Amino acid sequence: MFRFGMISFFVWVGNLFIAQSTVSFWVANVLTSILFALAHLPGIYQKQKTVTKTMLLYINSINLLVGITCGWLYWQYGLLTAIMCHMLFHLVWYIFEKFEYQFNGKLEV
Repeated sequence: MFRFGMISFFVWVGNLFIAQSTVSFWVANVLTSILFALAHLPGIYQKQKTVTKTMLLYINSINLLVGITCGWLYWQYGLLTAIMCHMLFHLVWYIFEKFEYQFNGKLEV
């Protein structure tokens, strides 16, 4: 939804106002990545934990980085590549969280 729909839409709008398609893409990618990061916030609040500013900065930074990376992959190699990158990120992060839980006895985000 973010890569295929929003980036494509924002690039199209950007190309109406900006002559450089590369600039349009990067503006669209960053804007879409910010929205992607913010879309993950409700999940944080559902964990019934105290949400700190540090936690919000950390989660938004990671999701922004993943969003920018997946957006670039989408634009260069197609939607399937961006989907696979997103899936691999979740798989690696899931394993990391399990090890974190095993060593600390509790799950901290």
